[in-house]
Amino acid sequence: MEDLEKLLVPILAAEKAELVEIEIKGKVGNQTIKVVIDCEGGTTLERCTKISREFSDQLDIEDVIPGKYRIEVSSPGLDRPLKKMQDFSRHLNREVDVVYEDAMELKSFRGKIVDVSNEAVQLQGKKEFMTIPISKIKNGKLNLPW
Repeated sequence: MEDLEKLLVPILAAEKAELVEIEIKGKVGNQTIKVVIDCEGGTTLERCTKISREFSDQLDIEDVIPGKYRIEVSSPGLDRPLKKMQDFSRHLNREVDVVYEDAMELKSFRGKIVDVSNEAVQLQGKKEFMTIPISKIKNGKLNLPW
């Protein structure tokens, strides 16, 4: 898996994309490599196609995967959990639901992401403003309007 990531990271960097997840399914000789990416400005079909082709070319050159394989490149989807600082930064000014640890107790907070810095997320709720360290966040999800 590490070999795959080493080949993929420069391709993603050129496209201003970030690797969310990589997974290999199936048996040797008939594997599917599932790559989930997130891009600045949104993940488009064209970007996924370009990354898939370039990644396939690199895999063929380096001969990392024995036998036949298929590559699937996709976006993480709107319901993806927010875990890292970059996840929250990407959704600045959007409303999120966050479950976080406070004095050994789990609490929840809904608010709009107003800033992400110094390993913390600043949220503006209906009545209060809160800064939560990323390390204390157990779960974060976009509060979708539907």
